[in-house]
Amino acid sequence: MERLSRSRDGKGIYWDIENEYLDPNALSSFDAVISLAGQNIFTRWTSANMLEITSSRVKSARTINKAIAAAPNPPKVFLCASAVGYYGLNPNYTDENSPGGEGFLAEVCRQWEKASNLLPTSTRVVNMRFGLIIFRSIVSWTTPADFLQSLQKRSIGTFARFLATALSFFRGLPLPICAARWNLPLRTGRLKARSISLPHGRAPIWNWRAQARI
Repeated sequence: MERLSRSRDGKGIYWDIENEYLDPNALSSFDAVISLAGQNIFTRWTSANMLEITSSRVKSARTINKAIAAAPNPPKVFLCASAVGYYGLNPNYTDENSPGGEGFLAEVCRQWEKASNLLPTSTRVVNMRFGLIIFRSIVSWTTPADFLQSLQKRSIGTFARFLATALSFFRGLPLPICAARWNLPLRTGRLKARSISLPHGRAPIWNWRAQARI
């Protein structure tokens, strides 16, 4: 196993996301490539931060896709992170065949997944639409009963109550509307949109101050 590194210190395979450089020959000896790259979304959604959230994902996925396409012996599979934000604020049950939603995160995921499949290759591409990732543990396990329970539809409020009970801590108070409006546009589908130019297209950027509705 090798990691991709932005440093030329020889402790990993060098890549330059900003300039979209990755030596195709460096990927020829691997069966799989896994990318989890992307700027943290839990920040104020200013125009600059939203551009970084989008471009960090699109550029990293596109860089790997182009290197795989040019590799003389490409890996068998490219596992590229995505997110359940692809579906937007959809209250219904969704699966991989469900249509994409609306809003900033849904559009980020669409561009992210498109970038990972930009050039046709013989490598299988898997876009992993992750939900909440909570714990860092040494061993991951579940019981059959837990698994069956997890298949049931649960709201985030129900999940929070279960988690608080299991960990014996106070669940907390609901987020005030004013705080939510100040920080994140939870109903992004209602926000006015504009675009910011990227080297290979335009990224929709939502004005978090405009028409926010909770």
